[in-house]
Amino acid sequence: MDITLQEIYDGFAETYEENRGLFDMTEVFDPFYAGLEAKQGRLLDVGCGAGEPFARFFIDRGWTVTGVDFYDRNRKPLMPFTVLYLKR
Repeated sequence: MDITLQEIYDGFAETYEENRGLFDMTEVFDPFYAGLEAKQGRLLDVGCGAGEPFARFFIDRGWTVTGVDFYDRNRKPLMPFTVLYLKR
């Protein structure tokens, strides 16, 4: 039986959502952000999931973030989105 990556993510989604806030990622993101030349701009977050914590970190600092993820369960319903499927 073949299982897709999307099905694997589906199996972990609830656990991830329940535990997402357990770790303070600012200790990782702050040094990364400090090293950027631009302090605002546009960011493409590939594999964004629900946009937490990476996209949220940049949005809170005034960046325009576009998130791309194949897993549509993570979309925030009040954010504009487009579902697209790419196949090679």
